[in-house]
Amino acid sequence: MTAAAELDQLYTHRHERARAAAASGTPVIGIVGADVPRELVLAAGALPVRLHAAAPTNFTPTNTAPDADHSSQADPSPETVRSAGYRRAAELLGATEEAAIELLGRILDGELAFLTGLLISHDRDSSLRIFQVLRELAKADPTLPPVHLIDLLHLPRAATETYNLAQIRRAAVVLGEWTGAPIEAAALAAAIEEATAVHGALLGAHSARIDGLLAGSTVLRLFAAAEALAPTDALDLIDRTLAEAPAPLPGSPLPGPAGGDAGRAPAVFLSGSAQETDALYRGIEAAGWQVVGEDHHRGLLATTIRVETPATEAGDAGTLDGLLAALARAYGLRGPDSATASAADRASWTVAEARRAGADAILSWVHERDDAPRWDFPRLREAAARHSLPAALSSGQAPDPEVLDQFLGQLHPCAEEATR
Repeated sequence: MTAAAELDQLYTHRHERARAAAASGTPVIGIVGADVPRELVLAAGALPVRLHAAAPTNFTPTNTAPDADHSSQADPSPETVRSAGYRRAAELLGATEEAAIELLGRILDGELAFLTGLLISHDRDSSLRIFQVLRELAKADPTLPPVHLIDLLHLPRAATETYNLAQIRRAAVVLGEWTGAPIEAAALAAAIEEATAVHGALLGAHSARIDGLLAGSTVLRLFAAAEALAPTDALDLIDRTLAEAPAPLPGSPLPGPAGGDAGRAPAVFLSGSAQETDALYRGIEAAGWQVVGEDHHRGLLATTIRVETPATEAGDAGTLDGLLAALARAYGLRGPDSATASAADRASWTVAEARRAGADAILSWVHERDDAPRWDFPRLREAAARHSLPAALSSGQAPDPEVLDQFLGQLHPCAEEATR
């Protein structure tokens, strides 16, 4: 199987590999949120899988109730094809992000019953709501996986590091209880090294899309694969994807200055809400643009987690507490997410990365009920304008191809003007 075919299979069935691992006896830990250290799960001898919500879009199938009969409906509305789990999740969570409702619905439908446990981080209000609901439901429903909350803070203070370390220590104990394999220093050191290698490989894929060798949607899929695979499998898939990438042909639509070579596609840096599917990326690409980066935690922002382990003698993994402290520090100081960082810090990081990627414009796409990126946008637009980089705000749960094409068409002249 080619890397492209495997990546497509993994992306459209992201939990299948994990389900197979669980069936073979490997503990599988589901992850919700960006503050859960995969390294801890790996060190406990389990497979960490970042869970996702397959929100219904023009490009992805909806979550259909098993007993629903839509044969007589030419175009059923989303309300008529929702599963029982989704409907219950919507009632329990109330007004919150669609992705959270979709994810909880999949759990309540029993789709993720193979999980040994669920680690949920409090980096978003919607994730905290999922934890609270599952914790209460589990008291009466033993079929639900056990849950544990990791509540990290994101301030550069000594008190914050102390608090975060206590959170990581407790998570390590819980994982040992769930898997029956208490975490040891050597295993954690090896897991940190593996995760660091995956981040390096993903940065290589990011560089390849800047150079026009990989599509932005392909790199997003690689990030998703790295969230669901063991490190060795993720590294192999990334390496094969890069090896299979064709050399650019003369006149091919590579990213580059919109006002320069007419044969080069305009490049956009994507800001705003985290993308659970590649629908927006593919819509942008279909409109003739290239996505050269993003500032959400399911993409480039994930590579800002850099664990600096304490210096040790050769062959010494260091103390377990020292490694846990390094993890707590790295995840507490990860790159500026809209839910955990100031608008100024986020704007500075986004504009710097957009310029580094050679973007001609920044598109902030905000999902319904995900207000933080919308509040951040005025500061982002101001920071981008200082570098003559146009920035635009749009919203919607899923991109309508025609509307997106018109929106980018309006943005294109601004990008051309900015590069003259």
